[in-house]
Amino acid sequence: MPLILENSDLLIEPKSYLTFTRCKICHSKANGINYGVLSCRGCKSFFIRSLSMYNKYVCSQDYKCLNEPKNIKNCKHCRWDVCIKQGMSLKQNRLSCMRKKFINMNQKPEVKDQIDHEPESFNSEYCLKSSVNKIVVLNQLKNLSYDVYRENTKDLDSFEHTAKFLLITGQKKNYQINDEFVQFIRAERLKVLQKHSTALLKTIQELPCFLNFSRNDLKTIMNTHFFSTLCLMQIKLFLNDDFYFMFSGDVQLNRDVFAVLFNSKARDIAFYFFSSLKSLDLTEKELGLLIPFILSSINYNLENKNLMKEVYQYYSSALFYEFELNKRTIEFMKKFTQVACSGPEVNKILMDSA
Repeated sequence: MPLILENSDLLIEPKSYLTFTRCKICHSKANGINYGVLSCRGCKSFFIRSLSMYNKYVCSQDYKCLNEPKNIKNCKHCRWDVCIKQGMSLKQNRLSCMRKKFINMNQKPEVKDQIDHEPESFNSEYCLKSSVNKIVVLNQLKNLSYDVYRENTKDLDSFEHTAKFLLITGQKKNYQINDEFVQFIRAERLKVLQKHSTALLKTIQELPCFLNFSRNDLKTIMNTHFFSTLCLMQIKLFLNDDFYFMFSGDVQLNRDVFAVLFNSKARDIAFYFFSSLKSLDLTEKELGLLIPFILSSINYNLENKNLMKEVYQYYSSALFYEFELNKRTIEFMKKFTQVACSGPEVNKILMDSA
């Protein structure tokens, strides 16, 4: 089933190294993570200038500036207030401008003992002598990935509550499968796929690195992992060996309806993937990192394979570091590898049968 991507505005600027979206302070275009916050150059400079004079700032608009983020640059007091609330800090002063080039985390380039200037690229972050800086970068990436994940999945929370209610009360939804019902669920499926296409595009736009790829490569990435990332985003709705996504009118996409929409074989493979993924008991932050990890797990049919290798190493480092923090075992890693490797096959089967 071809995806509706031809008319998608990928917002790729020619020769642009920027991989970010909006400034968390003023909502203008961000240039990177500055002092721990996704922000623009203007707010980055404002934060530094204000360190010695912020206590003199006064708001003349009775703090109404906070309701108009795009106009917040006109009020130093409120702009400073937002900087602090968003978490800007001198402790994060080396997290600026994550851009196109990366280097292997295992490389040990020669660097000066003292860095007397703020690095201007992700590449230079890894040239810093302290491994602490690498950890800070990975934690920032984890938090950013988690924020994007939660933004794209928050609408599913109500479905999860409904699923738990149905399980507790022992209710099971049964439907009369006729032509009218089939036509209805196919129309509903199209809405879901269009929404996921938008969410996946938004994920690619907001996470570092991906907008460095060409439009053709981005379409390949999205098509190769379309259904596998959809499964990742909806994994919380797989409970007790059934699926609880709800179409309009509270029509449940249960195992029977799933088989009608696709076929029994595709349903069984998809549900096995759901079950295997669920058994990993991943945290939401691990899931947030797993999505860009999966998106970067492709090394064929791309115009820029070398860039993908670098992006994959970038996200795999962040994900495996999170696994290490969560004390994941060797057995877990073996099982995780099997599940991750099955994603492309699941995607292809669902694509072919949709």
